[in-house]
Amino acid sequence: MPRRCLLLCLLGGLLTITAAHAQSAPATAPAANPGPAVATTPAGGLVHGTVKAGNIPLPGVSIVATNTLTGQRYATITDINGNYSMTIPSNGRYVLKTELAAFAPETKVALIKPTAAAPVNRHADFTLTLAS
Repeated sequence: MPRRCLLLCLLGGLLTITAAHAQSAPATAPAANPGPAVATTPAGGLVHGTVKAGNIPLPGVSIVATNTLTGQRYATITDINGNYSMTIPSNGRYVLKTELAAFAPETKVALIKPTAAAPVNRHADFTLTLAS
């Protein structure tokens, strides 16, 4: 029994030391001379808006943004007030498509091409109509 207790104490101490070592941040080498600063253009941007049926906001509407060149897709849904917002991480031309049961889908195009000064902030509102 004393041997088991001793083994457990040693094992617990070893685990504590290993955990403390794993949590310590590794030392980083000093950065080499990076050279002159180069301005980079921020990629991507924010697309947001509201989806309504007439004057009534529609919650739960699916909005999918598809890059027309790569086919990459990003999706979100509207909140209780019919608002949506999605961050698209890469530049390009995107087709935004809404879908909700019993409503006709609607599409819009958004060009995500930020300027050097600030990222893009595109606004796209949708008005859905009942499918007949």
